[in-house]
Amino acid sequence: MTYTKIITRSLLLTASLLLFNACYQSKRIQINYDKVITINDHEKIAFTYDSTSNLYIRPVIIFGDRQHELISFDGRSNANYKVSPNKKFVVLDRIVGNELGNQQISSVIINIPDNIISRYLSTTVEEGRWNSQNEWLNHSGAIVFKGNFHE
Repeated sequence: MTYTKIITRSLLLTASLLLFNACYQSKRIQINYDKVITINDHEKIAFTYDSTSNLYIRPVIIFGDRQHELISFDGRSNANYKVSPNKKFVVLDRIVGNELGNQQISSVIINIPDNIISRYLSTTVEEGRWNSQNEWLNHSGAIVFKGNFHE
């Protein structure tokens, strides 16, 4: 293969990739969410509003332009939350049960970088707080979650 053919094929391949990328970008679907919680400059949690229960459902973690549903989140939320000092974890209220008053309010600790629930808590967001070491403390000050990724 001659040098000219190699250059020509490389240019064609590059042009094809640029064209594909331009088409992909223009067809990207924009979803409008009813509630968006900004965690840091690049990460957010977004919700859809459920008018039947007057609560938020289907939380999605947004990383820049990528969106990932928080699959293990079962229930609804009033979107009451607290973000850890290092902005890697979020405690979010979680409401399970039916709309007839048989609801239980608890909370979950969400590991934002890994898009998973690290811990299910039996208390609400208001009954705890983050300390400066990214540990979640209950209302009496006892450590409930150590704020590391391997817990």
